[in-house]
Amino acid sequence: MLVIKSGMFWTFLSFALLFLISLIFLGVYLSFQGKKKILKQKILDRFYLIKNKNLPNKYYLLELDKLLEFAFKQTFGSKESLGKILKSRKTHFSKERLNNIWFAHKLRNKLAHDVDFQASDTDLIKAIKAFENELINL
Repeated sequence: MLVIKSGMFWTFLSFALLFLISLIFLGVYLSFQGKKKILKQKILDRFYLIKNKNLPNKYYLLELDKLLEFAFKQTFGSKESLGKILKSRKTHFSKERLNNIWFAHKLRNKLAHDVDFQASDTDLIKAIKAFENELINL
């Protein structure tokens, strides 16, 4: 009779331990989800702050590029530049998304580093839309 009680005790203890471990994992998961939501809100708040400044398109594009780099660094846990993140995480994006982000980032680089470069309004708007779509749909 003692063996049965002892076996029941260990069964109960096993279930209790499993329940506690499950609660810990649930708490960690919910904590991570909460931090993820807070980060997304922080990025969106910053996005709308930049958008409401009514900057010229050239400067608006530069600000969006910086914000997207920050967002991807946080999302992917990386310390690399936006270009390196895009290269190392290219399978994370559809081909169209990746091409749009690359187009916008390359245009931003030309604006930032080439003193003789003049971007067309069409290209600026296309690049801005690519960055805006990525930021809104993080």
